[in-house]
Amino acid sequence: MYNQNYLKKQTPEQAKVTFSRDKGFLGSGCTHDMYVNNEKVFSIRSNEIATIYLEPKYYIFRLETGGGMCPNIATSQETEVKPGQR
Repeated sequence: MYNQNYLKKQTPEQAKVTFSRDKGFLGSGCTHDMYVNNEKVFSIRSNEIATIYLEPKYYIFRLETGGGMCPNIATSQETEVKPGQR
């Protein structure tokens, strides 16, 4: 975890956002870095789950992987987080 502020719910309006990664063999040696609005928030490995809390607003989530035997891949998803959403 790169930014500890995302780990605890700080206001009632914050939404819980959970990211999970499969446990398959392919790609299991690669770490994926997750960015929220261009800020690196955490890295996730095979079979891990990460939960963060976000204020209600518009976000861009970006996933990056690469280095060593892992392919250089980046993908992003845009979403609007609503108060108390799960």
